[in-house]
Amino acid sequence: MKVLLLTSTFPKNKKDTVPSFVMDQIIKLKQNYVHMSFIVLVPHINDGLDIENSEHFTQVRYHYFFPNRYEKLAGRGIVPSIKENKLRIFLVPFYFIFQVLNTFSLVIKEKPDIIYAHWFTPQAISAYLAKLFFKIPYVFTTHAQDVIVLKKIPILGKLIAKLVIENSKAWTNDSFSTEKRLIETIGQKNFNKNKSLVIPMPVDTDSYEDSLSKRIHSLEKFKDGYNIVFIGRFAEIKGVENLINIYQRLSKKHKNLNLILCGEGPLRKKYEQMLKNAQIPNTKYLFTGFISKEQKKSIYEFADLIVIPSIISDSGHKEGLPVVLLESLYFGKLILVSKYCNAEEVVEDNINGFFFDPLDYTESEAKIEEILLLANDSKKRIENRAKKVGENFTNENLSHKYYEHLFKDIEKIRLKDKN
Repeated sequence: MKVLLLTSTFPKNKKDTVPSFVMDQIIKLKQNYVHMSFIVLVPHINDGLDIENSEHFTQVRYHYFFPNRYEKLAGRGIVPSIKENKLRIFLVPFYFIFQVLNTFSLVIKEKPDIIYAHWFTPQAISAYLAKLFFKIPYVFTTHAQDVIVLKKIPILGKLIAKLVIENSKAWTNDSFSTEKRLIETIGQKNFNKNKSLVIPMPVDTDSYEDSLSKRIHSLEKFKDGYNIVFIGRFAEIKGVENLINIYQRLSKKHKNLNLILCGEGPLRKKYEQMLKNAQIPNTKYLFTGFISKEQKKSIYEFADLIVIPSIISDSGHKEGLPVVLLESLYFGKLILVSKYCNAEEVVEDNINGFFFDPLDYTESEAKIEEILLLANDSKKRIENRAKKVGENFTNENLSHKYYEHLFKDIEKIRLKDKN
């Protein structure tokens, strides 16, 4: 079965800092279902990295603007890119037009059996147009923010969403909250529950199996303290500014607390300056920079508490179900997670993790102090429950759900036509 995958987030190679969850997903699908092959259509991004293909997929990068140095819309998603630079909104029409044209070109050239779109807007819309012209079936996966974009377009947004959904074979949602937003966009009567399935983006456990050589040596200085860890992108929606403010308050009373911030993003310099201005010794905090999947294991080993302080952005955007949350559960860590993301789908307060309001510093401070005072047996019980839940979200387990819901029927039709 030949699959044409449309996405805006896909690493060029192993050194690329672009999130790899889409790549991890299709690699596991290919490993489990060897008859599948993937052609990945991704917009070009001007970052100087070389494109690296593998036995599991072939990448095709398309240009959508000239000069090429302005092609900065993709990589980590269209919405985050526009938030970094609002002028990039003028790139969107070019991005969409050239995506459609390149999709048509690959459909003609490669003759795929199905199109798989990651993100509703604009990838699933491009897939719908391909079906309109070439009668090729499509499926899609929708995430938290891509549905919100359509809700902001009066009348037309609802119509587009309705057409895409009616004509798709099936789709998955990364959380129940995302599915709910989709229903709110098109209306309950236009929503076919049989086509929809909630499957979170999976935890890529393969990369953790042999990662002893990938330790981050700068972490060694924190081996005797209590380590509060954030893993993610330094962007507004992630709420890191609030975490730093909460840590400042706590560090005055608890001298053994360390703060480890893992990731990159447009707000890193601001966060570094915040900690300097607070006169917190640089021996008490660390910015690791980008960490590879292989390095994550050592981060989780050092972490005493994983904090996910997500907020609702000024523009109303809200996170889906963070992959870092699922990873933390898988590793059986203590987790403190914001009430502003969809963690209630996998976390029960005081059972396998803890909820907090990162905008309420007094409450947050008290919650972390409560966790600090946990007895060892209580701590172990919560960690064991977390791990038990996290094991449900491995790439191995979820890849079969993806195949059954999105691709199995297409494969049956393909084999029937072949015979």
